[in-house]
Amino acid sequence: YTPRTLFPYTTLFRSQVVSTLSAYLAVPLHYPIQCLGSRSTVVDLISVMRGPRAFPLYGKGVDRYRFDYGVFLLNKNIEQVRAPFKVVHLLSS
Repeated sequence: YTPRTLFPYTTLFRSQVVSTLSAYLAVPLHYPIQCLGSRSTVVDLISVMRGPRAFPLYGKGVDRYRFDYGVFLLNKNIEQVRAPFKVVHLLSS
C-alpha cells in the first residue's frame, strides 16, 4: 500500500476518533461529523453558503473541491478538540 491509497482510510479513521473524543471530552464541534463508515461527512452549519452543506470525507465519486473542503473542516475540528488542552503540533523538518 502507498500513502496515497491509504489516505481515504486514514481520513475516515480521523473523523471517527475526533467525533468520539469530542463526545468523551464534552467539546462540541463547530462542524458536526456524521460517521457513516466509508460515506462519512462533515457538515458546515456556520457559513452562509447556499446549497448542500454536507461535505464528504471520501474522495471517490465526488467533486474534488467538496472533498478538500470536507478535509479542511475536519482539520478545524481537530484544532478545536486540541485547543482546550493546549496541545501543540511540532513539524519536523
